[in-house]
Order: sequence, then C-alpha cells, then structure tokens
Amino acid sequence: MEIDLTLDLTGMGDKYRVTADLTDQEGKLISGDIFKFDGNSEYLCMELDAFFSDLVKLVSDRL
Repeated sequence: MEIDLTLDLTGMGDKYRVTADLTDQEGKLISGDIFKFDGNSEYLCMELDAFFSDLVKLVSDRL
C-alpha cells in the first residue's frame, strides 16, 4: 500500500499556515488535517522539526 503525504502551504508576508493530509493511491482521504500550524517561518520550521517523529509513527501505523 502506498500512502501519499500532501502538504499545503498558504500565507503572505510573515504569516503562514501548513496543513497535511494522508491519502491512498486513488486520492481517498485516509487522515485529514493530521497537523495544522500557523505562524511565521521560524515557528513553522520549529513545529515541523518537533512533529516529524510523530508523523513517521503515524505513517508507520497506517502501513
């Protein structure tokens, strides 16, 4: 089974939002909004670094 991670980055200036979904090969949503972070670029980098290990666990649990 292949699982796709879709990241959506939106924003302007120094405020951004990053959201992520997991979908299967047909595009069916497996888990929506597995994370959603709002803030400036430094904050988003810090949050994504902290969240990475949880993301790997979530994907591994779905396999």
